[in-house]
Amino acid sequence: MKGIKIKMIKVKSYLLLAVISFILLHSNFTGNITKEVSFENTRLNLLNYPIDAVNHNPIYIDGNDELATFIESEDLSGDGTYVSPYVIEGFTINASTEDGIFINNTDANLIIRDCTVEGGNRFRNDGIHLSNTTNVIISNNELIYNHRGIYLDYSSNNILSGNNASYNNYGVVLQDDSNNNTIYGNNASYNNDGGFWLGDSNNSTIYGNNASYNPYGGISLWESSNNTISGNNVGYNGYSGLHLYDSNNNTISGNNANNNDDGLHLKESSNNTISGNNANYNNIDGIYLRESSNNTISWNNANNNEYGIYLYYYCDNNTIYYNDIWGNQNHQAYEGYEYRDNHWDNGIIGNYWGNDYIIKNPDATNDETVWDTPYEIHGTGLGIDYFPLVNSIYLDFEAPIITNVPGDLSTYEGYSGLNITWIVADLDPATYTIELNGTEAVSGTVWASGTAISYYIPDGLLENDYNITIIVSDESGNIAQDTVIFSVIHTSDFDEDGMPDSWEEQYNLNPLNASDAEDDPDGDGLTNLEEYLLGLNPRDRDTDNDGIPDNIDLFPNSFFMPTGLIITIFGSVGIIYAIFKIIKKERR
Repeated sequence: MKGIKIKMIKVKSYLLLAVISFILLHSNFTGNITKEVSFENTRLNLLNYPIDAVNHNPIYIDGNDELATFIESEDLSGDGTYVSPYVIEGFTINASTEDGIFINNTDANLIIRDCTVEGGNRFRNDGIHLSNTTNVIISNNELIYNHRGIYLDYSSNNILSGNNASYNNYGVVLQDDSNNNTIYGNNASYNNDGGFWLGDSNNSTIYGNNASYNPYGGISLWESSNNTISGNNVGYNGYSGLHLYDSNNNTISGNNANNNDDGLHLKESSNNTISGNNANYNNIDGIYLRESSNNTISWNNANNNEYGIYLYYYCDNNTIYYNDIWGNQNHQAYEGYEYRDNHWDNGIIGNYWGNDYIIKNPDATNDETVWDTPYEIHGTGLGIDYFPLVNSIYLDFEAPIITNVPGDLSTYEGYSGLNITWIVADLDPATYTIELNGTEAVSGTVWASGTAISYYIPDGLLENDYNITIIVSDESGNIAQDTVIFSVIHTSDFDEDGMPDSWEEQYNLNPLNASDAEDDPDGDGLTNLEEYLLGLNPRDRDTDNDGIPDNIDLFPNSFFMPTGLIITIFGSVGIIYAIFKIIKKERR
């Protein structure tokens, strides 16, 4: 009889804090009770900060050869390929003399994770700086009290996830043709200037981030086009939650831009799609446009601001329809400058104006969908909503968006403890169903936008290919689905150590020696047998390359930042109990 040593993995406090931040920023913030923003205590004296004990000098690497030499000299892992990237991790660096980690002119695959870089503000040094660099994952780092927490110039096709870039002058900055980057699950708050800033950088995706209490804005785009900005929390900032300047053809959707000066602010920005955002309780405008044309603004909430939607100074041919615009203190909407040819409906439906419509048109009748009397927009622009809505918007026609799509999975017979995880976003989530080969396995389960939906695969399925399908729906009946193919491979186990011969041969173990079941060649605290049972790579301490070691990763087979912890909140204090066990099994 052979047993597996029981392990209880203790999650370090810093990881818990990172997960808490990530969960909160992925929540669907809707309940705002105030619009007062004060920055008296947010601008920091960054010259007077505590610096933790350092364990490494600043890192400067120029070119792939220097990167390979550094990895070898520091006894770090990886070979720079896609399947085995270089890994720089676990360093604490004082950046007061130069950038904490500066990577220049490389295209090798690299992960920078679990590092703390601080103190760069004194001489305008950055926490992590990529220049002319591609194929880097920057994950789960603490970047505080620097000039810029993370700075990319001329750097494309990189991933930034799960980092805390707060208490800097700027949180995260991309400029000078830093294109096609993915930025998700980061926190950039309490910076002296802005949270996220893109300058002359295009085709990037920024989703699920938190940028709050930044005096000059949460997310700003300057001369940056064709970006997707979705599902971010950009509340309680000065100036604006989301700011676009000379930035065109962007998609801005599903963001919470509440309790700022302006919620969404567009200047000299055209052909953008602004949809499904909350822009409420802002000090001035919910949505503001200046010299911005040909934008489509729909499905947004612009409530309880000074002005709901404000068009000022040469705004032409914008289409504004199916928005909730009510409860604003001064006017629900304003259009300045005559004859700008903006459209406050799409020819079929307009906007919902709340009680303001009844006050202005007490004798109007309706067909239960639209009023028969147009709604006149305040200002000199002579704007008119010809199809004002009778009811507040509560239905939509857009399907949920699956933002984390897991890949197909294969393992050997005898596996246990495997799971598949999706993340889905929608303004009005309802239920989800998971099917195994067309048969319902989970049903009628409520989901929340931006949080994890996990399916724990039944233990011991026999050799076969299995279709695992998730079907998610929203309150309006829109549906999205995704299928993962789970392949179980038959194998034999000559030495009866619980690990199939083919699996041992795949990872250069000995199928004739049962003692290697207790070995730990990658040093991650999990034995080879535990790695096999969890479907992990026994020679890679971070199988899914998400920046979290396997032994403390809630979902070691899925590249995403975990949000599926159980949280009990008493008042404003969150208490998390996270205990992970690998249950000992015995063979007979």
